[in-house]
Amino acid sequence: MVEGRRTWLLRALVVGLALLVGCHSVPWGADTVPHGTYYTKFGLRLDRDVYRTTNYRSSQLYLMPVNTKCEVLSSRGDRVTARTEDGHQFTVENVPKHTRDSTLQAFDKVFSAQPVDLSAYSPDELAAIQRGEAIQGMTKDGVLVAMGPPPAIGTPSLDSNDWKYWNTRFTTFLVRFGSDGHVTAIGR
Repeated sequence: MVEGRRTWLLRALVVGLALLVGCHSVPWGADTVPHGTYYTKFGLRLDRDVYRTTNYRSSQLYLMPVNTKCEVLSSRGDRVTARTEDGHQFTVENVPKHTRDSTLQAFDKVFSAQPVDLSAYSPDELAAIQRGEAIQGMTKDGVLVAMGPPPAIGTPSLDSNDWKYWNTRFTTFLVRFGSDGHVTAIGR
């Protein structure tokens, strides 16, 4: 009789723990990126066909321009695989320790269902956007279109007037904004 009671208690404990853990876990597929056609929101710097959300800015990396039309092929864990219209396949890898974003949040920062409207930018700003660079006088929105968001690990808020970007794992630079929200300096 005692053995049956122990077995019953053990089973009840296991079921209770499973229910408790299940209530606090993310449902399967809750952070799944929807497949479909999208446009890049800024110039992505690819390292061997991978864009990491750490957003390395090295000029040595291949620059995929803003508004590149792509098809999302798959999403698994922190990685989203897409293909451009000309067949170039690439991966977006979310780095949560640098971005503090879920994969879906990171995806929303990189891709849009509609192309970015570039009509409000001056010819100098458009040239900088196509090069994936910030220039003096550019607005915060312009910098986001040109370079994307800085990693949250170095810039916890886009309300800050100093945005810290990484060229490589070991070198950084700042984009400094004045009180009017326009770039005043770019450098170390």
